[in-house]
Formats: sequence, C-alpha cells, structure tokens
Amino acid sequence: MQPPDRQHVRVLSTRVSGASDSYGLADPRVISFYENLVDISTALNPGGYVSPVADNAFRYYRFRYRGAFFEDGRQITRIEVIPKRAFDPVFQGFIQIVDGEWAIHSLELYIGKDAQLALLDKLVITQLYMPLQGGVWMLQNQSIIPSVRKFGFQAGGYFSAVFSQYTIEPGFHKKTFGRVIMRYDTASNRRPRQWWDSIRPVPLLPDELRDFRRKDSLERLRKEPAYLDSLDSIRNRVTPASIFLTGQTFFKRSKNLTIQTAPLIKYAGFNTVEGAYLRLTGTINREMPGNRTLSFTPSLRYGFGNRQFNPYVNTTFRPGGKSKPRWTMTAGRNVFQFNGANPISQLANTSNTLLFGNNHMKLYQAVYASFSHAREIAPGLSLTAGVRYQDRSPLENTDTSTFWGRNSVNRRFTLNRAADWSPYNITRHQALQASLSLRFRPGAQFIEFPDRREEISSGYPVISFDYIRGIRGVLSSDVHYDRWKLAVSDDVAFGRAGRFRYNAYVGGFGFSRQVQLPDLQHFNGNQILSAQTYLNTFQLAPYYALSQDRGSFAVLHLQHELLGAVTNRIPLVRRLDLQLLGGANILYRSPSDRYAEVFIGMDKILKTIRLDWIWSWEQNRPATTGIRFGIQVVNAILADD
Repeated sequence: MQPPDRQHVRVLSTRVSGASDSYGLADPRVISFYENLVDISTALNPGGYVSPVADNAFRYYRFRYRGAFFEDGRQITRIEVIPKRAFDPVFQGFIQIVDGEWAIHSLELYIGKDAQLALLDKLVITQLYMPLQGGVWMLQNQSIIPSVRKFGFQAGGYFSAVFSQYTIEPGFHKKTFGRVIMRYDTASNRRPRQWWDSIRPVPLLPDELRDFRRKDSLERLRKEPAYLDSLDSIRNRVTPASIFLTGQTFFKRSKNLTIQTAPLIKYAGFNTVEGAYLRLTGTINREMPGNRTLSFTPSLRYGFGNRQFNPYVNTTFRPGGKSKPRWTMTAGRNVFQFNGANPISQLANTSNTLLFGNNHMKLYQAVYASFSHAREIAPGLSLTAGVRYQDRSPLENTDTSTFWGRNSVNRRFTLNRAADWSPYNITRHQALQASLSLRFRPGAQFIEFPDRREEISSGYPVISFDYIRGIRGVLSSDVHYDRWKLAVSDDVAFGRAGRFRYNAYVGGFGFSRQVQLPDLQHFNGNQILSAQTYLNTFQLAPYYALSQDRGSFAVLHLQHELLGAVTNRIPLVRRLDLQLLGGANILYRSPSDRYAEVFIGMDKILKTIRLDWIWSWEQNRPATTGIRFGIQVVNAILADD
C-alpha cells in the first residue's frame, strides 16, 4: 500500500466453509481515522463520517478525559468521544492517544441510526495499532461488528483482520500498482485445513467451529444428486409473493439448471392496440464448466383485441473468460414502442389506460431477428457490436374501454400515433441496422480471480460512444441514415457537501436521407405521476414531443443530493431522515431549439418515497409546472423485464 490511495493485494490463500471451490471475501481494507472523513461504505452513508481527530473535530465532538495508562514506557491517554449534536454523521465511544507522539494507540467507536446509518442499526469498529521503527504506528488488528434488528429478528456478525510483517520502505517499482488492485492466486483455495489451523491469527469462535465442521462434512453430501434434489424441493416451493410479485425460480442443482418465471402481475395487461393481452415467458439458464452459461428465454404473447399471436425467443451464451464475452441472438414477432427505450412500462400503461383513459403507449409490430456480441477488449474498455432486421407493420386501436365505461373518460383516448411528432401512422417497411457501442472507464480498477475479472471502482467518469447505421437496399431495407451519440456520466461524492450525479451527451445524424419513426433520436418523456428513470428522462415532456430526425443535439441531466446537510439542522425534521435534492434536465437542439426542466425534491419520505416539484419551459411556449413521485418498491414492480 502506498498512501494516499494506491494499493495492491495478492491473495495467497483463502477458505470458505462448505465451499472449497469458492474464493470468498479477502479484502484487508484499512479504515483510516486519520482522514477528515472516514469512508466506511457508500451503501451505509455516501457522505462518510467525521473522524474524532479531523481538523474540524471540535465542531462535531466533545471530548472527556478518562484517565491514562502506561505501555512500554509510553503514556496512553484514554478519551471519551461524545457527539455535540444528535443526527450528525459522527462516532461515539473511546479513543486512546499516545502522549507526546499524538498517534492513535487504539479505539472502540460506534455509529448508530441517529448518525445517518443506513441498512444497519449499529456498527462497531475497534482498532489496535503497534509501534514500528522510526516512531511509526501501524494498524495491527481491526474488527468491524455490524448488527441489525428487523421485524422482531436480530442479526449480527463481525469482520476481523490482523496485519503484520510491515515493511516501512518497501521500494515499490513502476509495475507494483496497476489496474488490478487484488489478485487471487490460482491455487489460493487449495490449502488444506491443517495448514489453516496452524497459522490462523485469530482463533475461531465456537459458533464458527461448528459452522466449519458442519458445512465441510456436508459439502461432499451436497454434491450427491439425491441431496440436491431434496434441497431443491424446499427452495422450489411456490409462495403467493412469488406468484404475483417477484416471480419464481426453480432449481435443479444436480443439472446446474435454473428456470425463472415472471410474476403473474406481468403476465397480463391492456393497451388500446392489443386490447387485453396475455404474455407467457420464462428463462432457462444452464451453467457449464469453465464459468460458461447458456440462457434461453422463449415468450408467447397474444392480444385478444387484435387477435395477434406473437412468439419470440432470446438466447444468450457466455463462454467464460476474463474478457466476459457474450453472444446474443433474438428472433420472432413482437410489438414494440416507437421509442425503443420503452419510456412507459407495460404495467404503468395498463393502469393509466383502464383507470384514466390515458393510452400513452404507442406501438408497432415487427417480425425481426438480431445478433450481437459483447466483450471487454482492454481493461476498462468494452465493445458491443450487432445487427438487427425488422419487417415493421402499423397497428391501430382495437379496444378503447375503461373500468369506468364509455363516458367522458373514453374521449381522452388518442389514436396509435406519435402525435407530438407526426399525425400519421407508419406504413409497412423494412429496416436493417448495424450498431457499435463502446464503453470506457479511465482508471478502472479490478479484482482478478483465476477465471474472471471484476471491475470495482474508478475516480473517473464513464465515457460511452454509440453508432447506428441504417442500411438501405439490403434485404429490401428502406432506411438510410447514420446516428451517433457520445456520453459522459459520473457519480461524484463531496463528503458532507453531498453527492453530485450527471449524465451528459451530444449526438446527431451524420446524414438522414430516409429515417422511419422508430429510428428517430428519441428523448425519454414522462406523462404519468410516477417518476421515470432519473438522469435519463425529461419528467414533464410529452413522450414524442422532443424527437428529431436530423441535426445535432446536446443533453445534460444533473442532480445534487444534499444527504441531510440541510434537513439535519432543522429540529423535528431531522428525526424524519429526509434528504433535499435539486437539479436540471436540459436539451439543446440545432439550430436554436431548447427545452429545460429545473426541479427540487425531497427524498427518503417514509424511507422510500421521493417527491419532486418541476418547472419546465420550452422555446416559444409557456412554462409549465408539475410533480413527480417515485417509490423504490413500486418502480421495481412496474419496470418491464
């Protein structure tokens, strides 16, 4: 390790109870209290926690002398750490300081729910340092002890690390630090149990001993088909929640086979083109040696209003390897939204159509086939290339009924047109398209296993480039254009000042001699109360009002989350753990067309709800205002597969 942020870990040996082929978690992460903000986990608190020895610690803490003791001739002062205010992101507990050297000797600190701790109820951190030559104190032991209580159940655990054999001046060479910050040796999980028992720095607790003995003795049994079948029979039990909301996964472990079905809530729906429709789908996934997988997803869809049967299938093969190659083939017949990004989900459209007469989803039908290949071609750089053919046909409304009968609500129905773009429906045509996508993350870092490589972090934004070419004349294709987009996105933490997220992109048409409605550059709009994907949607724009078939464009989506920096200073309000945020969505199209939204919102209402007030304006049109709300669980349920 080389301060402040360079490290390389080589995992020589690892052991997982009951899973000798696994590599487990071997992350000797050091939590440094010498930093002003202690970064434990973005999931627990993205803004970090103020250290008791930070430059501005006296703004957040009171300290109380609790005595002293001597160790090897050094005086160690014991200090109690007390938060000045509730709800600040701070620690409580005790810290021991080496008198005269001002180094941390040891500490036992904890954070709780009042300190903006997410997911957990309490997190305890203990550390013990040891002196080395030259007056340097280095971490010797570190333990992290999380605990949580939910629905009457209490759970806890601990993560313990022991550090030794330090080299203060190691003499790193240029190749010591690179993209791979942790590498597992090929034989890292092949050490015998006796070897581990001889070198283990921390004795196993009685519960851990029982866990190892039980799981190790069962591992061989678990590979027997009879045992796997009995285990599968338990896990394959169908519940009301799996039937209606989450879907069901059926396991056949002896064959390395899983079958996933969609929930009943996504089996059926309604739109004015198909009327009531029924959709049956599921995924068969087979795992093979060498980290290879084969997935097969057949789907059957029938519209009772237009009496159309649409079968289609998707097949994906992952041959394994560190470059993560993937081959995907799809074919069949299906209905598609004019905007291929699917700006409104099937469930959201069903409820809005039947309840309020708002048939926002606009569809066409196509017989199609596609093929694509994706892989990592260099560290942090991935490529996806593909080709797709569609024989497209127009569709019209066949059923305009609602739950309320044929009354004033029914008069709100619109024709199956992207009316904000064109009053006419498409005519039957063919489209052959070739596509190329590149994704690059400068400075990406990885954990390298013997059979794969996982990207984990980078201090730089993600850069992507997409190019689509409409090919005329081949297979009677009627489209002729090229379209490109260059995007940059990132999530930047500013400590206690909050978190800033953005998604910016520019693009346009190189030429556009023949562009059909599904091939336009669409920008996601939203005409329902439920907020759609943040940082990729204009929340008040009609679905097709911003689409274009020529010229260039520039888009900026941004938002800043204050993470309690304001609400935690307001009495009573801070107990609700609310978070303020604000941002903007801006579109500029050549030659001088502009659309913009500015919003301010409140997140974490009742822990899960976000509410935004939005003001939008477009050139030569009056400004409009509106609200959008998002509920994490509801959004997950409404999302299409």
